[in-house]
Amino acid sequence: MAIADGTYEMLPMLDVTMAVDVQGNSVANAAAVFLWSRDGSNAEKWTFRNEGSYYTIKDAETGKSLDVYGGKAKNGSRCIMYTFKDSANQHWKVTEVGTQAINGTSYPVVTIGAFNGSTYVLDVYGNKSAMRAIIEIWTASGAANQQFVLVPTEWEATSSASTTGYAALPTPARGTAGTTVGTALASSTALTNGTLYPAWECGESRYQLRYRTRRRTAGTDGMGAWSNWKSIADGSTAWDGWGAPGASNCTPTTSSGRKWSTNGVAVDNRTTYDRTDVQFAVRSWSASWGAGGAAHGSTYSWTVTTTRPVTITDASVLLSPDGVTVAWASTATGSGNAVTLESDVWGTYTTTGAGTGSATVPQYAMRRTPDEGETVSVRVTLRTADGVTVSRAVSATATYEGQHGTTLEMHADVDGTLATITASSADARAWLVVPEGHGTRYVPLAGSSPWVVPAPLGIAWQVLASVVDGTSWASVLQRFPAIYDTGWHVTSQDMTKDLAVYVNAGSAPKADVSYSRSVESVDVIGRERPVYLPSDATEASWTLDGMTYGDYMAEDAALADWAVHAGHVYFRGPNGFWAQACVTGGKVEQSTANAREISISMSGEVW
Repeated sequence: MAIADGTYEMLPMLDVTMAVDVQGNSVANAAAVFLWSRDGSNAEKWTFRNEGSYYTIKDAETGKSLDVYGGKAKNGSRCIMYTFKDSANQHWKVTEVGTQAINGTSYPVVTIGAFNGSTYVLDVYGNKSAMRAIIEIWTASGAANQQFVLVPTEWEATSSASTTGYAALPTPARGTAGTTVGTALASSTALTNGTLYPAWECGESRYQLRYRTRRRTAGTDGMGAWSNWKSIADGSTAWDGWGAPGASNCTPTTSSGRKWSTNGVAVDNRTTYDRTDVQFAVRSWSASWGAGGAAHGSTYSWTVTTTRPVTITDASVLLSPDGVTVAWASTATGSGNAVTLESDVWGTYTTTGAGTGSATVPQYAMRRTPDEGETVSVRVTLRTADGVTVSRAVSATATYEGQHGTTLEMHADVDGTLATITASSADARAWLVVPEGHGTRYVPLAGSSPWVVPAPLGIAWQVLASVVDGTSWASVLQRFPAIYDTGWHVTSQDMTKDLAVYVNAGSAPKADVSYSRSVESVDVIGRERPVYLPSDATEASWTLDGMTYGDYMAEDAALADWAVHAGHVYFRGPNGFWAQACVTGGKVEQSTANAREISISMSGEVW
């Protein structure tokens, strides 16, 4: 039976883990031919062509011909590679003598006669199954070292033009997939049930395309193992999913600037599985490329992740002394999901948790405290660990945890620039609610009742106090009216010191404020509240100039000295401007017997 024209590996019957190989994949005349471990390289790929009365056997990549050195028809003449001359020592007689099964597939076993005859045949020197065993010719004996298994293959057409005379086959790129041809999905997308059609960009017309899948059982975190590679044409695992050598298994259509396979991969995330990953691998293919005939280019692969669609099904808001707890329920499974909670009550708060869970926005991160029974609007955004994002706006009624009463009371005593807040319970915790202006903030008050805080100068403010006793708790949000004051104040971080800086006699207050961000700055001179403040501006700097007055100069001097050397302080304007700041420098000079000039430079975070 004649051997079909094509590209083959020649494996010696002595040991089919070896292959006939061109030393170093050399393109030089007289390059040696010997045995080498079967590695799939182009040096082990041979093009057989039936010329009618004889066969030519050529290196599939270079086109150089299998040749008997010196044209000598005698035992021991070694085989080499040489430019094709169509001479007798490059003519071979290929005779099928049997078959051999390798990995469950049968391939032809042949003898290869030199000089198109049967007297001398291709032979492994010394009957050796060893690396670098020479290929020679020897008198035909029918021995195993004179028989070779021909395994169909293709050669990888990725060499440079300088080696082969041809440009390399192009490599595909920019892989994607879609549930319909022409419409691409993201690399991670929600899909309940459907078919994924792969697409890529490349300039060829025929391809070899394979795929494999892995799935995640619903309710678990881990992915299953990858399946075997399968052919896109029929799902066969033969030839590692590439399909039989010498043929393409995908002739795609063109849509939206991409090549699209019209065969797809079924995905079902409805019940047993909630995630399916599909990995595609494609390489361009040519039936006649260069000297060697059928060839493929380099492989390009990409993965598409599909997950069961996620929905947020419910949300609730619960008030407690610790803050506001938002609970949500969703169809997401597994852990590692990023959850963002947005509301005018607290702004934006992000946490990590399961698909169904809860998070508590602490009091200090809140802008205000909602009233019991108030309808609170919350947008819950869930980004799963698989990369799928879903968002839902819900309205929930704020309710209190456990029981609450009105047994907790507070009152304030103001003395100068400081106020003492006393709660009726020594176990109460409290927060100063910094007023609107640059965003409301909760500042925790250290220790227990009574607390010393800055007096409500220039603008009214609130104090929130809570006490917990087992499962019962009480909370009071009390508003304290403003006390008129025209000064600017530098208050210690623990709120036990406060220095008032007043304007010079009859003149306007002076506080030069510069808000900066990465690309521009907004300068506001002589104003406590700028007309416009960029949302991403977090840093500001101030220079405060004025006078301090005191009946007790020793005490006033100590406060002034503290203010210009302080570390972290609160900075307040007469009309409610608040900021956390770090003092960067300053000076104090006595002006009169009961007044001092003071200048303080600060930088910090605007509230």
